[in-house]
Amino acid sequence: MRAFIFIILSLFIINCYCQWNDDEGDKYEGVAEDVDLTFVTCGSIIKLRHVATGFRLHSHEIKYGGGSGQQSVTGYPTGDDPNSYWLVKEPQGEPQCDQGKPLRHGAKFRLQHLTTGKNLHSHATTAPLSAGHEVSCYGNNGEGDIGDNWIVDVPSKSGYWKRGETIKIKHQETNFYLYSHQVTYSSVITGQQEVKCVAKRNASDGNAEWKTEEGIFFPKTEDEITHK
Repeated sequence: MRAFIFIILSLFIINCYCQWNDDEGDKYEGVAEDVDLTFVTCGSIIKLRHVATGFRLHSHEIKYGGGSGQQSVTGYPTGDDPNSYWLVKEPQGEPQCDQGKPLRHGAKFRLQHLTTGKNLHSHATTAPLSAGHEVSCYGNNGEGDIGDNWIVDVPSKSGYWKRGETIKIKHQETNFYLYSHQVTYSSVITGQQEVKCVAKRNASDGNAEWKTEEGIFFPKTEDEITHK
């Protein structure tokens, strides 16, 4: 499976302008200076870092032992695991989005787990370790349901989602926010953090903040971006 993911990433690099970003910050290598890679766009392949703890949003072929029994989603402590890559794509029920289209504040989108093909998902099932809603991976080959849709919440409440910018991610169907904290599993996925969704009133403690880290990014396709 790891070999497969690296083949996919290599194909993206060969066939389009792109840029890797790593833990040490932005590094522009082999990319023309006039190529704008400022924004998270449709088609981006990203890792999301939990701002408060540094753990990456992560999944794997391990199902929850209770709750929905769906594929589990956790926070992973390091940035070097390919099971933390996610593909940014159009929301459920809408036409395929153009690669390079930037996501404006309030835009709906899905995150498809690159190694298993399932979508980041939530629902009203109770979270496994603490109060809140369970977050799982759901569907097959990128096809799921409306519970896979998320909304980007840019701090300024305007403009576009920028690489490295701290944002929140809201679940469309429940209006709960993607959240993690220093609560870890003690067996099977020992040391990995719980990821869940919480209501807005509980999302102001810093644990609902995320930012992009490692990944592949594309030039924007829109002619103009209005900075606000």
